[in-house]
Amino acid sequence: MKHARAKKITITLQLAGGVQVTVEDDGNGIPVDRSLAFGDGLRIAHHRAGLIGASITLEPAPRGGTVFTCTVSN
Repeated sequence: MKHARAKKITITLQLAGGVQVTVEDDGNGIPVDRSLAFGDGLRIAHHRAGLIGASITLEPAPRGGTVFTCTVSN
């Protein structure tokens, strides 16, 4: 929220064939050059996800902002 200046955040949990957590905000979005979006926080998130066998995706939200998804398969 702090860096993206989001006013609304939606968190969704799905339990089908594993666990999927999705966080969508209406903030500034991610840079067009995605290499600029992967600072230490996201690097650490990828590392931690890997420790539990999860995957992480980061993409633009349909109406602006960002969608961050973490998936752990069974």
